Amino acid sequence: MTDLKRIYETLESVYWRFEVEELAENERTLVGLLSNRLKQIDPSSWPVRLDLGGVFVNGEPCYQDIKLSAPCLVEYYEPKYDIYNPEKAFPQFKQDYIIYEDEFLIAVFKPAGLPTLAPRDQRLFHLKAELIKYTGCDLHMPSRLDRSASGLVVASKSELMHPYLQRAFEHRKIKKEYLLDLSGHTKWNEKFVNASIARDKRHPVLRQVVKEGGKTAETDFKVLKRNNLNGQSTTLVSAMPRTGRTHQLRVHSAHLGHPIVGDNFYNGLPAPELRLLSYRVTLYHHFEKQELTVKVPESLLPEWAKI
Repeated sequence: MTDLKRIYETLESVYWRFEVEELAENERTLVGLLSNRLKQIDPSSWPVRLDLGGVFVNGEPCYQDIKLSAPCLVEYYEPKYDIYNPEKAFPQFKQDYIIYEDEFLIAVFKPAGLPTLAPRDQRLFHLKAELIKYTGCDLHMPSRLDRSASGLVVASKSELMHPYLQRAFEHRKIKKEYLLDLSGHTKWNEKFVNASIARDKRHPVLRQVVKEGGKTAETDFKVLKRNNLNGQSTTLVSAMPRTGRTHQLRVHSAHLGHPIVGDNFYNGLPAPELRLLSYRVTLYHHFEKQELTVKVPESLLPEWAKI
C-alpha cells in the first residue's frame, strides 16, 4: 500500500491551487491574491518567489506581478527549501560528470536530486540548464531521469542530430540498462514483467499496474547479487526496460513485491537515496556510422551499485 504521507514529505514543494470566480479588492494583482490567500508567506518575498518559478496563471508560468481578471486559475508550488539560497537545495554539477562528448552528442552523469529538465516548482536548477551553460548549445533531451534517480542522460548538441536521437528513443532503438537495489531477496534470478501502467488516482505523481486501460510496459530483470546489510535484505539487479513509461522500473519492482530501496513513492525500504541508477546506454551514432556504448565509470558509482 502506498503511504501518501511519505509521498507528501518527499515532495520538494507544497502545491496550492485557487480557482477564482471573483476577485476581492486586494486581489486585483497576482501578488495581491497570493499575499491574501497565503498569509503564512512573507509578502515581501513574492518577487524572489516569482523569479524562481512555480507560479502559474491559467496554466501559464508567471515570473513577475500581473493584473488578474476573473475567472482565473492560480497555482503555486511553494518550495520547502530556503528561497534566498535555493542553490543549496540542489547538487552542484561538475565537469567530471561529462562521460562522452563529440560535436553531435553528449552523455552525462546526472546526480540524484538534480532535475533533468525544469520542473514545475522552479526554473533555475536542472541538468539541461547546466549543459546549455557548458556547451553553449541548444540541447535536445528526448528522455529524462526522475529527480531522485541518478545516472546517464544522453542529449544531442546539434540540430542535425536532434531528429535522429528523437526517433531512436521513439522507436525503442536505444538500449538502456539500469541498476536497482530491491527491497528483500527475490526468489527468482531472472524475470520478465509485462504489466500495463496507468495513472494512480490517489496522487498525480503516482503510477500503478492495471489490467485494463493502461499503456503496455515491459521490463527484463536479472539478479546480480543478494545482500544483507544491517539486518536488511536487498537484491541488486540489472533492469532493461523494453518500453519507456513514467516510473516504469519503480512500478514494476513494486508490482513484484520488491520496491526499490529508498523509493518513498512505492514503499521501498528507507534509505537516504533512491537506489535507481541509469548505468549503460547503447545507441547507433548516425554520423559516426557505428554503435556507441556509454556507461557510468566506477568512480561515479554509488557504493550500493558496486558488485
